[in-house]
Amino acid sequence: ADSWRDVSEKLLKLDAESLLAKTSRALGLWELAGPENEKIADETAQQTFAQAPKEPRVAITYAQYLLHRLMAESDAATAAGRPQPEIESAVTKSMMELLGMLEAAVEENPGHVALVLTYRDYLFAIPSLGGRVTPEQADQLRTRMETMLTRAVELNAGSPRGELYLALASFELGRLELTHPDLKPADLPALRDEIDKLEQHARQAIAQD
Repeated sequence: ADSWRDVSEKLLKLDAESLLAKTSRALGLWELAGPENEKIADETAQQTFAQAPKEPRVAITYAQYLLHRLMAESDAATAAGRPQPEIESAVTKSMMELLGMLEAAVEENPGHVALVLTYRDYLFAIPSLGGRVTPEQADQLRTRMETMLTRAVELNAGSPRGELYLALASFELGRLELTHPDLKPADLPALRDEIDKLEQHARQAIAQD
């Protein structure tokens, strides 16, 4: 983290408007931790987002800032004895806003692998962070995520990325488990098409490894 910060500081001296330098600085300072470092990192993340909200590195960095803020607010609410449903609702609202921010960036950069996978990671993190979405919201989010992953695979067809195929395989597995929670061996023949799709993505991921 020290070297990361030091390199970003040198880059900023060469180009004060460098998005790479600014985002690297924020990430490095968050890693170092401490109130002063985190304050500067937070301010840098906000400044870069105001400058270029849909630039992939900026969006990924700003998402981390929003997550830090969400967790701090959630911890404070818990310490203050706020009702759990209230905290759950606040976490869900904040995560939906975070995902909306990332989705806007993905729409402008649909082939950016790290950005698409960051969206996937934050979507899957909602339950572990204490949020809860309705079944309807879950369906909508999964549909959007599948569209993003599929589009990213298409745009990277010239240089296939194993992590995208693995993400699609994981997505198909999750959907299979969700729609068939009590799956039995006798059910498999009727689900052959879905299983074939999952296996295809898994084979494609292995082929790129």
